[in-house]
Amino acid sequence: VLAYEAYVGKLPYASDNWFELATSIVNSPIPSLKEHRADVPDWFQGIVEKATAKVPEERFQSAEEFAEVIT
Repeated sequence: VLAYEAYVGKLPYASDNWFELATSIVNSPIPSLKEHRADVPDWFQGIVEKATAKVPEERFQSAEEFAEVIT
């Protein structure tokens, strides 16, 4: 989420209603970075999507796995 915010300049989910916000965070996939910046590389979009996957098994399973992808 920090990478998303740093790249786009805003958080991926927003709402004045706390229930709606929580529901989005828990259930909705992260919005595409390309919705905000067309120049985002596909590899970076993929990293953000994997890091924020709703299903834990679909996320990076360790810091080492994450480091291998970004180096």
